[in-house]
Amino acid sequence: MNRLFTIAFFSFLLVGRAVLAQDPATGGGFAATCTDAATVNWNNPTTVNNILIFAKAGSAITVGTPTNNITGSGNYDAPNNNFSLAAQTYQNDAAARLVYRSSTTANSFSLTGLTAGVTYHFLIFNASNPNNYSTALTFSGASLSAPPNPTGFAATVANASSSLSWTNATCGDEVLIVGKAGLSVTGTPTGNGSAYTGNLNYTAAAAP
Repeated sequence: MNRLFTIAFFSFLLVGRAVLAQDPATGGGFAATCTDAATVNWNNPTTVNNILIFAKAGSAITVGTPTNNITGSGNYDAPNNNFSLAAQTYQNDAAARLVYRSSTTANSFSLTGLTAGVTYHFLIFNASNPNNYSTALTFSGASLSAPPNPTGFAATVANASSSLSWTNATCGDEVLIVGKAGLSVTGTPTGNGSAYTGNLNYTAAAAP
């Protein structure tokens, strides 16, 4: 007895799933807090994977197309927020140093090790494993060229004495106060202050 079989043939179309680029960070700001320090900030995307921030002194960073794997030892895994000590560099610009990496929702950090009066350029990616990068966010800012002066200086005069008060600046190592009888003080001090010796007795104080 012959049996009849019905055979169905199916065709399958295999479609590769595209890997979507990560959403980028936006904004980008640099607020100098001293001659050697600043606060760097940005706006995070909705989904933060790994925020990578590179910094470079003096000129813009060559962005190019990033392809480096971000996983494993030596792959953008050792950021240093002290610019002068940061050792890992960006693949397309050896002068751009990795100063920040985080998968948290933090959106600012303190950058130290800067040189006074220098413009620093920044490059930010939001990246996922192994090498899926967002578009680049770039911006720049300059460190302070000199420490800011104290504010709110005031003098309360008494018989043969005077009480001085002020509000210290956000950075600086020492406050130098020079007094002069009868006339205004002019000129700009030089050096790091080590050449000056203070004396609270005006008559005995040495002239600068």
